[in-house]
Amino acid sequence: MSDDSRVYVPCEECRGLYVEDIVHGYQLLDPLPAVVEPTASVVYSPKFGEYPQQEMVPTMEIGNVAIATFARFFEATPSGRVRVVRDARLFQSDPKSYAKRDYYFDLRNTLRQTHWQTNDISTFEAALDPLIAKQTIPGKQEHVRTIGRAYIDFWKKRDAQFFRVAPSIVEITGLRIHVVAEVGMRYNGDNLALKLALAAPKPTRHFRQVIQYLTTEGLRNRPNLQQAIWDVRREEILPHVPIPRDFRLALEGEAVAFRQIWESLNREEEN
Repeated sequence: MSDDSRVYVPCEECRGLYVEDIVHGYQLLDPLPAVVEPTASVVYSPKFGEYPQQEMVPTMEIGNVAIATFARFFEATPSGRVRVVRDARLFQSDPKSYAKRDYYFDLRNTLRQTHWQTNDISTFEAALDPLIAKQTIPGKQEHVRTIGRAYIDFWKKRDAQFFRVAPSIVEITGLRIHVVAEVGMRYNGDNLALKLALAAPKPTRHFRQVIQYLTTEGLRNRPNLQQAIWDVRREEILPHVPIPRDFRLALEGEAVAFRQIWESLNREEEN
């Protein structure tokens, strides 16, 4: 940033890193209008200075929370909610470690590099057997085979075309929720923005309500897109569920609870 201008222009290397993250990465980076100064003391660094008189751990601010994370929080038990927030903190602070714990990371990453990149289902079909072969967790080969074949069969039956759905942010009482529909499916004149459900248990009613409401909010300015959840294993696009009256108020309460647990974990780490 130049001294005589308030316009912030990122360098080409930063711009390239941001684009790479959006297309191939975890979508954790945000362009900022200005450099943000740290809000907490940091531990000693030989590059930046001496030890502070009282060593402190930086407070972890809440970034954009994934829509599926917030939906799991909404349906969880009280102790389960704490686990969901801990997972969200790990995803933000150490995405590589989180990816190792993500059961379906390899599958989604393969879809991202094949079908979602090329709009050619045969590229994923060719990559499926090698993906299955490299799974070492007991039982996981069969899970990946079941989901992969179901994905391929469902897509081929519809002779569909893939398109990218731009992510959006929905803010609920200060909590920024990152709304992503992984798959855009165009067939029979419809443009569907689909959230993938890969797990063996069928998505619960509460989970579906949160995904449906927030994705609809995120697509408000794109009326040509229809939101839905694709239950891949069962080869089913789930019908919409009724949204209760005052559902927004319920979400606001859950967003406040999410932030409170996050801040409590910050205080726990500081102590």
